[in-house]
Amino acid sequence: MGCAACWHQQGWLYALSVALTIFACWAIDISNAGRLAAVAVSIIVLIPRNEPIWQVALFRFLEVSWGIAVALAIVFLAEWMERRVNKRDCSGSRRSRIIEPRLN
Repeated sequence: MGCAACWHQQGWLYALSVALTIFACWAIDISNAGRLAAVAVSIIVLIPRNEPIWQVALFRFLEVSWGIAVALAIVFLAEWMERRVNKRDCSGSRRSRIIEPRLN
């Protein structure tokens, strides 16, 4: 049985954990991340798992690592595409002449 059974019976403990998470974010001066951290705590704590705790931790680590890798790949791809567009625009291509108005 997962952690959810413990938290459902004691809602004040769950509320305290969310409040402490938001306070910790505020204390280290990243208060904008408090809402996201509260959601993360809710997901981690309230979803029941029947697997052994080491397996839950391993799968959660792998899921987060995969998410980070995909996000980095998208950022690098977007940066690469932006550099190509900017390089083409700076080289005097026809596209840059159409977009920019003439000031004569």
